[in-house]
Amino acid sequence: MVPTPQALGLALCDRVIIEQGTKNPTLVGIFLARKVEEFPSEPVAFSAFVPLTDGSGTGTIELVAVRLETDDQIYSQRGEVTFPHRFAVVNVHFRVSKIRFPAPGSYSFMLLVDGDLIAQRRVDVSSRGGLS
Repeated sequence: MVPTPQALGLALCDRVIIEQGTKNPTLVGIFLARKVEEFPSEPVAFSAFVPLTDGSGTGTIELVAVRLETDDQIYSQRGEVTFPHRFAVVNVHFRVSKIRFPAPGSYSFMLLVDGDLIAQRRVDVSSRGGLS
C-alpha cells in the first residue's frame, strides 16, 4: 500500500462498543498491564483498536505480539484493510482471543500494514499473586 497509513494510536482494551447510529467506537477497560493466574497463562481475550489514516487502496494488516525478553512471537492475527480515499479514517478492531502468555514480563503488540510497522504498545504481564 502506498502511501503507508499512519496510526492515530493503538489501544488494548477489554472490549470495543460501536454505537449503532454514529458508528463511533467506545473503548472499555483500556490497559497497559495484565494479571494472570499462572504461567503459562490460560487463553486470554481482549481487543486491539487502532484508527488509521493517510492510506490508499487495500493492504494486509497484521497484529503481532512478541515477548520482549526473548523476541519470541507468541501471537499473530492478519486481515485486510481498505481505505476509500486518502483522508479517510479507518477504525481497525482486532478481537484477540486465545493468546497465552508463556512467562511474566513485557510484551510488545505491533501493528503492521504490508509489513511496515505502524504502531506498537507494550504490556506488562504478571501473576495475580505477584509471584511467578
